[in-house]
Amino acid sequence: MNRCIIAVLISCLPFFVWSQIDKSSANNSKDQKQLDKLHKRHAKWKSCFVVMTNGDTVLGKVRNEDDYSTSTGAFPTGDLLFAKVDDEEINLPLPTFKELDISGESIEYTKYITTDSPALQAGVLMSHLYRVIVDGKCMLVLDEQLREGTSGAGVPRDRYYTYYKGILTKLHTEDFINSSKDFIKNSSDVFKECTEIVQKIANKTYGPNDLRKIVKEFNQYLAEQKK
Repeated sequence: MNRCIIAVLISCLPFFVWSQIDKSSANNSKDQKQLDKLHKRHAKWKSCFVVMTNGDTVLGKVRNEDDYSTSTGAFPTGDLLFAKVDDEEINLPLPTFKELDISGESIEYTKYITTDSPALQAGVLMSHLYRVIVDGKCMLVLDEQLREGTSGAGVPRDRYYTYYKGILTKLHTEDFINSSKDFIKNSSDVFKECTEIVQKIANKTYGPNDLRKIVKEFNQYLAEQKK
């Protein structure tokens, strides 16, 4: 009896093997079609890399400006839509990466950073996204988080900061755009290493609308000190 059962099982084995091969082939074909579809989808995306919080650099692509700038409503939930080199699409939450660099963008839309700044949330660590307006040892960055109460295609707070020596300093916001005392005090503290810039701020040669010029000049000053 046992011999008969074994004989039947052996006789059925080839059919079982071929059925599994057919299923595997079908799955592989389906997976390949999906990969081909994703590869075609990503052909027009922009090459980039992200620096993870553990220091690893990951190459990939982002779709377009809508995926990495809240100026047009992206990052409403704090995720970055990212395609890896193998065409797998993933959502990267802000806390998982600290820098995003995009190839082929205009200078002010090339680099983004995230940072934890307890000063912004009364001592509570919160991850924020900042677009780098002026790069260098001292960065001028724009807060890319949406205003409270907005969603989808909301508008950013339009808050400018410097990021220097690991410290984020608010220089120019909607809250005190016309408050020259606040601007003079905060900016003079940041740029105190260069007395010439501090003097220009104090005598109002430089104002809030000159932030790009000020930060570029300060970075040039820092570079000259190394010579």
